[in-house]
Amino acid sequence: MKSKLEINPFIENNFIKYRTAMQTVAYGEESKGRMDYSKSYKMDKDLSGKLYRLKEFEENLYTLPVNALKLLIFIAFHLGHKKDSIHLLASKYEEITGIKETSFNNARSTLIKKGIILKKTGRTNMYWVNPHYIFSGDRNKFIEKTYGSEYLCIEQSIKYSNSETDEF
Repeated sequence: MKSKLEINPFIENNFIKYRTAMQTVAYGEESKGRMDYSKSYKMDKDLSGKLYRLKEFEENLYTLPVNALKLLIFIAFHLGHKKDSIHLLASKYEEITGIKETSFNNARSTLIKKGIILKKTGRTNMYWVNPHYIFSGDRNKFIEKTYGSEYLCIEQSIKYSNSETDEF
Protein backbone atom coordinates (compact mmCIF):
# COMPACT_ATOMS: atom_id res chain seq x y z
CA MET A 1 0.00 0.00 0.00
CA LYS A 2 1.25 3.47 -0.84
CA SER A 3 2.19 5.83 1.95
CA LYS A 4 0.25 9.09 2.37
CA LEU A 5 3.18 10.99 0.79
CA GLU A 6 2.96 8.87 -2.39
CA ILE A 7 -0.74 9.57 -3.04
CA ASN A 8 -1.70 12.59 -5.12
CA PRO A 9 -3.65 14.82 -2.68
CA PHE A 10 -6.08 15.84 -5.44
CA ILE A 11 -7.48 12.30 -5.69
CA GLU A 12 -7.36 11.38 -2.02
CA ASN A 13 -11.00 12.26 -1.23
CA ASN A 14 -12.41 12.52 -4.74
CA PHE A 15 -13.07 9.34 -6.65
CA ILE A 16 -12.87 9.30 -10.43
CA LYS A 17 -16.16 8.05 -11.80
CA TYR A 18 -15.91 5.27 -14.33
CA ARG A 19 -18.05 2.83 -16.22
CA THR A 20 -17.28 -0.77 -17.07
CA ALA A 21 -17.05 -1.80 -20.70
CA MET A 22 -16.74 -5.24 -22.27
CA GLN A 23 -14.75 -5.95 -25.39
CA THR A 24 -15.01 -9.25 -27.27
CA VAL A 25 -12.28 -10.08 -29.73
CA ALA A 26 -12.25 -12.90 -32.27
CA TYR A 27 -8.96 -14.05 -33.74
CA GLY A 28 -7.69 -16.89 -35.88
CA GLU A 29 -8.68 -18.07 -39.34
CA GLU A 30 -12.24 -19.27 -39.84
CA SER A 31 -11.10 -22.47 -41.53
CA LYS A 32 -9.02 -23.39 -38.46
CA GLY A 33 -11.64 -22.28 -35.97
CA ARG A 34 -11.94 -18.86 -34.44
CA MET A 35 -11.17 -18.18 -30.83
CA ASP A 36 -13.05 -15.52 -28.90
CA TYR A 37 -12.09 -13.88 -25.69
CA SER A 38 -13.70 -11.11 -23.69
CA LYS A 39 -11.97 -8.47 -21.69
CA SER A 40 -13.61 -6.19 -19.15
CA TYR A 41 -12.06 -2.81 -18.53
CA LYS A 42 -12.82 0.47 -16.80
CA MET A 43 -13.44 3.63 -18.81
CA ASP A 44 -13.41 7.19 -17.53
CA LYS A 45 -17.00 8.38 -17.29
CA ASP A 46 -16.01 11.94 -18.26
CA LEU A 47 -16.18 12.11 -22.03
CA SER A 48 -15.02 15.69 -22.57
CA GLY A 49 -12.43 16.50 -25.22
CA LYS A 50 -8.80 15.61 -24.85
CA LEU A 51 -5.97 17.92 -25.92
CA TYR A 52 -3.26 16.17 -27.93
CA ARG A 53 0.45 16.87 -27.67
CA LEU A 54 1.23 17.83 -31.22
CA LYS A 55 4.19 20.25 -31.30
CA GLU A 56 2.55 22.83 -33.57
CA PHE A 57 -0.59 22.79 -31.40
CA GLU A 58 1.45 23.36 -28.27
CA GLU A 59 3.22 26.29 -29.93
CA ASN A 60 -0.18 27.72 -30.95
CA LEU A 61 -1.52 27.40 -27.40
CA TYR A 62 1.20 29.57 -25.91
CA THR A 63 0.52 32.38 -28.38
CA LEU A 64 -3.28 32.44 -28.02
CA PRO A 65 -4.89 35.54 -26.51
CA VAL A 66 -6.73 34.87 -23.23
CA ASN A 67 -10.24 34.88 -24.75
CA ALA A 68 -9.20 32.48 -27.53
CA LEU A 69 -7.71 30.17 -24.91
CA LYS A 70 -10.98 30.34 -22.95
CA LEU A 71 -12.94 29.46 -26.09
CA LEU A 72 -10.59 26.54 -26.73
CA ILE A 73 -11.24 25.25 -23.20
CA PHE A 74 -14.98 25.72 -23.74
CA ILE A 75 -14.74 23.63 -26.94
CA ALA A 76 -12.80 20.89 -25.12
CA PHE A 77 -15.47 20.71 -22.42
CA HIS A 78 -18.46 20.83 -24.78
CA LEU A 79 -17.26 18.79 -27.75
CA GLY A 80 -19.49 15.72 -28.03
CA HIS A 81 -18.05 12.24 -27.60
CA LYS A 82 -16.89 10.85 -30.97
CA LYS A 83 -17.69 14.17 -32.69
CA ASP A 84 -15.47 16.33 -34.88
CA SER A 85 -17.73 19.38 -35.04
CA ILE A 86 -19.40 21.67 -32.54
CA HIS A 87 -22.28 24.15 -32.51
CA LEU A 88 -20.85 27.46 -31.26
CA LEU A 89 -23.33 30.10 -30.18
CA ALA A 90 -22.12 33.43 -28.78
CA SER A 91 -25.16 33.59 -26.44
CA LYS A 92 -24.47 30.15 -24.92
CA TYR A 93 -20.77 30.97 -24.57
CA GLU A 94 -21.58 34.30 -22.86
CA GLU A 95 -24.07 32.59 -20.53
CA ILE A 96 -21.40 30.15 -19.33
CA THR A 97 -18.26 32.33 -19.42
CA GLY A 98 -19.56 35.91 -19.15
CA ILE A 99 -17.57 36.86 -22.26
CA LYS A 100 -19.44 39.18 -24.64
CA GLU A 101 -20.20 38.48 -28.30
CA THR A 102 -17.49 40.80 -29.70
CA SER A 103 -14.79 39.01 -27.68
CA PHE A 104 -16.29 35.65 -28.65
CA ASN A 105 -16.12 36.60 -32.35
CA ASN A 106 -12.48 37.70 -32.03
CA ALA A 107 -11.58 34.49 -30.16
CA ARG A 108 -13.36 32.35 -32.77
CA SER A 109 -11.50 34.16 -35.59
CA THR A 110 -8.20 33.50 -33.83
CA LEU A 111 -8.94 29.77 -33.51
CA ILE A 112 -9.84 29.67 -37.20
CA LYS A 113 -6.58 31.43 -38.18
CA LYS A 114 -4.59 28.97 -36.03
CA GLY A 115 -6.25 25.96 -37.72
CA ILE A 116 -7.95 24.75 -34.54
CA ILE A 117 -11.52 25.14 -35.84
CA LEU A 118 -13.02 25.76 -39.30
CA LYS A 119 -16.49 26.98 -40.32
CA LYS A 120 -18.71 24.17 -41.63
CA THR A 121 -20.03 25.16 -45.06
CA GLY A 122 -23.80 25.51 -45.21
CA ARG A 123 -24.30 25.00 -41.46
CA THR A 124 -25.10 28.01 -39.26
CA ASN A 125 -22.82 28.29 -36.22
CA MET A 126 -21.28 24.86 -36.87
CA TYR A 127 -17.51 24.40 -36.81
CA TRP A 128 -15.16 21.54 -37.60
CA VAL A 129 -12.76 20.85 -34.73
CA ASN A 130 -9.26 19.74 -35.71
CA PRO A 131 -9.03 16.16 -34.32
CA HIS A 132 -5.23 16.39 -34.37
CA TYR A 133 -5.61 18.88 -31.52
CA ILE A 134 -8.87 18.04 -29.68
CA PHE A 135 -11.03 14.92 -29.69
CA SER A 136 -13.21 12.93 -27.30
CA GLY A 137 -12.93 9.20 -27.89
CA ASP A 138 -10.76 6.94 -30.01
CA ARG A 139 -9.69 9.12 -32.95
CA ASN A 140 -8.44 6.24 -35.09
CA LYS A 141 -11.66 4.23 -34.78
CA PHE A 142 -13.75 7.35 -35.41
CA ILE A 143 -11.80 8.42 -38.50
CA GLU A 144 -11.75 4.90 -39.96
CA LYS A 145 -15.49 4.38 -39.37
CA THR A 146 -16.57 7.87 -40.49
CA TYR A 147 -14.16 8.64 -43.34
CA GLY A 148 -12.33 5.43 -44.19
CA SER A 149 -8.95 3.85 -43.42
CA GLU A 150 -7.24 5.82 -46.20
CA TYR A 151 -7.27 8.80 -43.80
CA LEU A 152 -5.17 6.94 -41.24
CA CYS A 153 -1.39 7.01 -41.40
CA ILE A 154 0.69 4.23 -39.87
CA GLU A 155 3.74 5.89 -38.39
CA GLN A 156 5.45 2.68 -37.29
CA SER A 157 4.71 -0.93 -38.08
CA ILE A 158 5.50 -3.58 -35.48
CA LYS A 159 6.11 -7.19 -36.51
CA TYR A 160 5.23 -9.92 -34.04
CA SER A 161 6.61 -13.43 -34.22
CA ASN A 162 4.76 -16.67 -33.38
CA SER A 163 7.94 -18.62 -32.90
CA GLU A 164 10.82 -18.14 -30.51
CA THR A 165 13.29 -18.80 -33.37
CA ASP A 166 11.87 -16.28 -35.86
CA GLU A 167 14.01 -13.24 -36.50
CA PHE A 168 12.47 -9.79 -36.76
